[in-house]
Amino acid sequence: MRCLIACLMLILGAPAGRAEVPLLTADQAAALAETLPDPLFERLRGGSRSLLADVADMIASYGEARGLTAEGIDWRVAAERAAARAQALTPLVKADLDADGTVTRAEMDRLMALTAEGSRGRLDLAFRAADLTGDEKVDERERRVYLMLRAADRMSVADEEVLQALMLLDLDHDGYLTLEEFTGAMLAVQTLDADVVRAEL
Repeated sequence: MRCLIACLMLILGAPAGRAEVPLLTADQAAALAETLPDPLFERLRGGSRSLLADVADMIASYGEARGLTAEGIDWRVAAERAAARAQALTPLVKADLDADGTVTRAEMDRLMALTAEGSRGRLDLAFRAADLTGDEKVDERERRVYLMLRAADRMSVADEEVLQALMLLDLDHDGYLTLEEFTGAMLAVQTLDADVVRAEL
């Protein structure tokens, strides 16, 4: 992974006009590590490629010209939860054949009969999860609760806190997280000596 980070440093620092990857001293890296929540620290320490890709996507999709802001992270969280609600809602809407706002077990069974093999079990599980009272129907109140639960599954409060903590990697404290700053922070955390790494880990 250090090779990947080194390559990224070369790539990100090479083009004219592009900001260079900041290099932190050991003391700065240790001080930064102390501020990070455990899940974020561990992913940075392990050189998570998925986190690197996720941050690059967030900067490109939810960021501004200068980088990712706290507001952009909030937008990402809201978008993820909305997408989860939409995905969970679709089968319930399809199953509501009489459009009365309530999905009965019989309606869901009809939808399952029309659904390709391999997806029927998931529809059954979704209906069971949404049927909070166990009365073989999902009314509007149950549907709202079910959608909120699916949104929380996709983006929990803990997940949201980790994303918001990314702004701790805004090394120049200008309110914008750049890919160069993220890469520099990841490199700094990875290169900490074992005896400098936070005591609780």
